[in-house]
Amino acid sequence: MLTILLFLIFMNCALFCLYRGKTKCKKDLYQRLTMQFKNLLVLTIALSSSLVSTSALALEETFYSPKIRFDNGRSYRVSKCVNSSRFQNPCTRNATNLVANSFCRDKGYKGHNGWQTQDVGWDSRVTSAVYNDRYIDGERWRGWRTQVSSILFNGITCYK
Repeated sequence: MLTILLFLIFMNCALFCLYRGKTKCKKDLYQRLTMQFKNLLVLTIALSSSLVSTSALALEETFYSPKIRFDNGRSYRVSKCVNSSRFQNPCTRNATNLVANSFCRDKGYKGHNGWQTQDVGWDSRVTSAVYNDRYIDGERWRGWRTQVSSILFNGITCYK
């Protein structure tokens, strides 16, 4: 592809040289080739930087209205709050970070970069997927269970 572009640039400059006459041909040809190569270099840099930024974007993904699918086939939106004895308030920033990280890890990512939540209101509570991190019969259990909740995630951005 690059060879074809270089050939086309050279032919363009050679035709220009023939059109202008042979008196200033060498100087004009050199200037024209230099300008064409500069343009090609700028284009190459622009294309390569766009490819790099595209690959960087592929390293993270945002899940809007994230859901957890349960064994019964039903999917429920993820609650912001955690069911855990580790937090006095299950809806604090640290508790929400635990939920977002757990969601991302379940999806095969390393963790989360950010999240947004929505409070649907107490009267509009829905059954949601709540992350549990607690002890049952002396053993630590981590996983998802359904529970009624009013504060849900609008989006979670996960990174690889």
